[in-house]
Amino acid sequence: LDKALEKAYKTMKERYEYIKELNDNSHLGMELNQDSGLTKKEAAQYGPDYPYTIYIDDKDTNYYCFKYPYSDAPLSVTQIEILDEELDVFGIHLGDSLEDSATIFKNYGYNETTYPLNNMHQYTKGDINIILSFEEDIIQRIVVSLNLHLEEGVMY
Repeated sequence: LDKALEKAYKTMKERYEYIKELNDNSHLGMELNQDSGLTKKEAAQYGPDYPYTIYIDDKDTNYYCFKYPYSDAPLSVTQIEILDEELDVFGIHLGDSLEDSATIFKNYGYNETTYPLNNMHQYTKGDINIILSFEEDIIQRIVVSLNLHLEEGVMY
């Protein structure tokens, strides 16, 4: 039991370290896993088909909030869709080349995974997924998200 508990603690610690690393080395407008600010009662009206979405006035970016099972917040920012050239992920901006981004993600320990759609690349590390949409090897959109693991009795 001690080994299982030790492994679970290590996995949980890594989840938060990866999220902190991403937030500390990126300019996302809001942090990934940031509390939405909603109470439990307010959050109850949102779910997987109707997420709570935050918009920042001067940014062309969407912040989608779902229940992240490893957060105490009723809803937290679990997906960020970046369409704003001022924001970045590890210094990668819209308009940058795929080749440059691949090197940066590799340096941060992300693995490139197969993505079923053309013109998209996906990188993963722990619970973090980063999807780059591109045209002619130039990044057009960046989506950063957390895997939402299903918990019994919790609606996402």
